[in-house]
Amino acid sequence: MLGRTIIDLANQLTISPWTVIGQVNKYAESIGKPELQLSKTSFPGAVTNFNKGYKSLSEALFGDTELDLHGKLSARDYIEKTEGAFETSFFDLLRKYLKEHGKGPGYVQTVLDMPLLDAQSIHAELT
Repeated sequence: MLGRTIIDLANQLTISPWTVIGQVNKYAESIGKPELQLSKTSFPGAVTNFNKGYKSLSEALFGDTELDLHGKLSARDYIEKTEGAFETSFFDLLRKYLKEHGKGPGYVQTVLDMPLLDAQSIHAELT
């Protein structure tokens, strides 16, 4: 019953049920109440089922975009989709920074926390 309530609340707020239970337990601790205890067998399964109802971030951002022969998104599509979804000028600023400071793909790899091969593609697209 309690697990269902947490799942319903998570669904209403579109956040993880683990976040709901974590925040409820932090609040309980702050007011000197005992933490909620959920079934260690059924609640994780309920969370897995909950998660199946939502797209992953990559599916939501890039789901309708054509992939290359290796199943990868082109650097141009990655930049356009990301800029559009987050309404950001991040890549314009990164482009300017790379050119002004002569930074290479390794810098892009570090900033975007991505494999070097992908960073090289992004770097080539921006410069």
